[in-house]
Amino acid sequence: MVDREEDQLVRYFDGIRLAEKQVLDEKMDAAIRRGIEQGQTLRSRWRVHRGWTWISGTAGVIAVCMLMFFIWQGGIPLGGSISTNASSTEVIPSYVDGLMTSEMERAAEHGLYQPIGKSAEVKGTKVTVDGVLADGRTVVVFYSMVNSKDPMAVDGYFAHMVDDEQRFSGTIYDPGTSFVDSENVTHTFFRITFPKGNAPTRMTFGINSGVMRDQLVVKFPIEWSSRPYEGLEKIIPVKQTATVDRTKIAIREMVLRPLSTTIVFEPEMRTNVYMAVNLKAKLYLGEKQENQFHYYTSSRSSFYDRESLANNEVILQGIDFESLYYSDWNEVTLQIDGFRVTKTSTRSFDLVIDTEKNEILTTDPSIQKVLVAPDQQSTQVSIYALKKQENKVKHPFEIKEEFTDHEGNKHRFLQKEMEVSPFYYSSDLTEVIRFKLEPKTYAQPLTFTLTETTESTFKPHEFKIKLK
Repeated sequence: MVDREEDQLVRYFDGIRLAEKQVLDEKMDAAIRRGIEQGQTLRSRWRVHRGWTWISGTAGVIAVCMLMFFIWQGGIPLGGSISTNASSTEVIPSYVDGLMTSEMERAAEHGLYQPIGKSAEVKGTKVTVDGVLADGRTVVVFYSMVNSKDPMAVDGYFAHMVDDEQRFSGTIYDPGTSFVDSENVTHTFFRITFPKGNAPTRMTFGINSGVMRDQLVVKFPIEWSSRPYEGLEKIIPVKQTATVDRTKIAIREMVLRPLSTTIVFEPEMRTNVYMAVNLKAKLYLGEKQENQFHYYTSSRSSFYDRESLANNEVILQGIDFESLYYSDWNEVTLQIDGFRVTKTSTRSFDLVIDTEKNEILTTDPSIQKVLVAPDQQSTQVSIYALKKQENKVKHPFEIKEEFTDHEGNKHRFLQKEMEVSPFYYSSDLTEVIRFKLEPKTYAQPLTFTLTETTESTFKPHEFKIKLK
């Protein structure tokens, strides 16, 4: 819940940052006229920002004019109008508008929504592709389904986009939300991403059923234009490399598009396939400082070259985040989950034990007791150590496998097949270290060296990326 509220706040303030420069005096009249003209021809309802009041009709035009006059007087700095680059004859249906996220709304306001309006029918169910949002890498497809005789029939169908050979390869598919209107029409969308940034402008929209998932029961081609997003891609060089626990991360660049933000890794950067599949990351927005609250956006997905799998490794290509294209942050900080630096503090002490008499000759305040249990095959030693409540390390105490006898001779613990020695286990307050010695006579007493990790902190490695 906290993450969701943070995300809403980020989007809210991003929207305000779109308006950072005052409108010049000589442009005020033109801006008002342009607002009135677009209010008559664009959407039947305007939405300045999710969560703000919707403004429509003549009253809406008057309210907008008053708002702009207040802004002109110095009330709120505004950097340009909320006008869209789309044709004034293009209308975004209200049900499509209702499905859009804030990211999609901004892209649509800048002319990236393209109406399609193509339909097909299968077994009484009518399927309509209403329109698409596209930016050259991501395509969001809005579609509707309805069956007047059996409204529940639409639940058995699933939509996809395939190429001319009906393949799904090379894309990342993300289903979206949906709702059913008062006429039992289901409205929904899905997003497909082309990791290499080579999204086509023509694909086949297909519907399959839960029974025949591998076969399309209906299909038809849809097309859109690349002109609205030509030249919009922004590439920011990064060139940062770090290695943590033998794992290397090398970032080449950050690519901003209206529908995505992409961290691109250097070519041929190999990593464990488990990390590639399960990779999660955060992108902190603004200059990040210690002990301060920061907004962040979580990664949507990671992508890698599936054909590069060898020795349990793949080529990791990048990470996708929500678009920052229309925001105004000076800097972002990337943190990859699990890719962190461990800082520890330790101390060492000796424990001197006469294992024949089961006596402790030199000890440490943390040692509660020592138990020695000899038999014909070995001598088992159990050391009980007191854990500090503030220490969050699971096994703070460790023992060196090499020890010395009274004459200075060095020995090692007895190792048997299918046995772990030393063996560690612990409760909330006590850690037990158990090991075995060979069944022979040692020059007593024996000296064992232990270490205690008194503090261990994990700090994520950070990649700071300047956007300006």
